[in-house]
Amino acid sequence: MSDTRDKVLEIIKKINHMEIRSDEVNLFSTSVNISPLDMVYILQEIKAEFGLEITNEFVEAISNTTVKNIVNYIEQCTTA
Repeated sequence: MSDTRDKVLEIIKKINHMEIRSDEVNLFSTSVNISPLDMVYILQEIKAEFGLEITNEFVEAISNTTVKNIVNYIEQCTTA
């Protein structure tokens, strides 16, 4: 597992109190049920953890998405 993935999963668990078992599950699906407010808190935690700016592009990239897509976006931003 990648360090970025582990951190993202830890942030989601901290905010949503739910363990995500698949990188491919949509975070807004009924099985995960992350609320819009939870997503705001997740965004804030990701910003703090990875030093990313919260831009419209960032919000669009990780909204209504999977853990895998979030990790890919973070790694893309932090290696650029």
